[in-house]
Amino acid sequence: MGTRPTRIRPRPRPNPPRSAVAARAVVTERVGAGDNPEVDISRYWITLIGAAAVLFPAPAALSASPVLEEWIAEALENNREVAAARESWTAAREDPAAARSLPDPMFGAELMRMDTRVDDFDMVKWMASQRVPWFGKRGARAAAAGLMAEAIGFRYLKARRNIRAAVTAAYWELWAASATVETYRENLDLLREFEVIARRRYAAGEGLLADLLRAEVETARLANDLDTRRRELEVAAAAVNRLLSQPEDTPRDPPVEPRLPELNWTLDEALAAARLYCCFLLSYRKEMEAAEEAVRTARLEWAPDFEFRVAVKQDRDGGDLRELDTGVGINIPWIWSGKYRAGERRARAELARAEARLDDRVDMLLLEVRRIYTRAETARQTVDLYREDLVPRAEELVESSRAAYQSGRTGFLELIEAQKVLLDTRLEDYRARARLASEIARLEAEIAPWDEAEIATGLME
Repeated sequence: MGTRPTRIRPRPRPNPPRSAVAARAVVTERVGAGDNPEVDISRYWITLIGAAAVLFPAPAALSASPVLEEWIAEALENNREVAAARESWTAAREDPAAARSLPDPMFGAELMRMDTRVDDFDMVKWMASQRVPWFGKRGARAAAAGLMAEAIGFRYLKARRNIRAAVTAAYWELWAASATVETYRENLDLLREFEVIARRRYAAGEGLLADLLRAEVETARLANDLDTRRRELEVAAAAVNRLLSQPEDTPRDPPVEPRLPELNWTLDEALAAARLYCCFLLSYRKEMEAAEEAVRTARLEWAPDFEFRVAVKQDRDGGDLRELDTGVGINIPWIWSGKYRAGERRARAELARAEARLDDRVDMLLLEVRRIYTRAETARQTVDLYREDLVPRAEELVESSRAAYQSGRTGFLELIEAQKVLLDTRLEDYRARARLASEIARLEAEIAPWDEAEIATGLME
């Protein structure tokens, strides 16, 4: 990942290059560093993206694990939720062309008679007409449809980001479940050693029968717990298979411990990046812009449409066409003005609703980023505490307790308690690491800059 310092382990920050200073000024001006809910994504789009690329460089893969990247690629290809979002976007991209199309032309024939007989006619009048909307109507409809398609496209990108975060979390959960099983095995072996020690001391008349019985009980209990943890490992593997849309019983080798990700943003940087890269936020923004186009379309409905007509006559027995007639007409929308006023009022109400949803989504996003960041920061502190302090101390406690019991300086109960402390400490360490990786993955789903696949969709143009 990048070299930007974390809030947990602060390091001296080098002076940023002039380009970064300029980029930060652009982002501060367009986005704001506080909690202002106003967002302007469409204007100066390229400037914002370029500035953000300097300020918030794309982080490296969470684990640098080939297995994890392989699972993510498989999920992006096969996951049903992602596939459904992709198909929705594919379908929505056809809407602008349909909205821009002219109404269907009309063709007809009129049988012309010289008398009142119904079963006979003298001439056929062939007719064709085409309705043409007023200038700008089709463009406004197509623009609104295009913006809605972009909104659906950003939701597709959100589905991709969500599945990436979910697979990352499932990967770490599987690792934690696997490490837990291995730790239970080690502790079971350790308890069996304690049982041997208790049996020898009891046989030599130096220990108590209660110590031997307690060792046997603890060994049986831990063996039962190990079976439970093995089943939890199977569940964790099934969770991975579900995300990859694979059969539940597809074998999954427990992953080796991946590199723990780093929290390479300050909270203010995460909040600013979220304003730029949250796909849901951009989706709501596009919906609001589509609502603006819908208001413009509603106003244009007051303009009349043209209808062009052509008619020619032909004798009953065929022959050349003759008596070419042409004509043009318009509709008169002002006569039944109520429905047009109602349509415009509805469009304005939809615009107000879209603006309110966007403002609400900004507030929700900033709050959610704060929550995720706080959980990630707490998990990082927990990881550091267990890895650097508590786990080594618990291991030292077991060794000293075993030596003290063998020499008769302490009781067997203290030895068992030391073993339990070591087991609980290691398990909490695994859970904290999995939580940290999961929270950073969720944070990246909201704030990570565009990757190559996302840029290739063309939604950022």
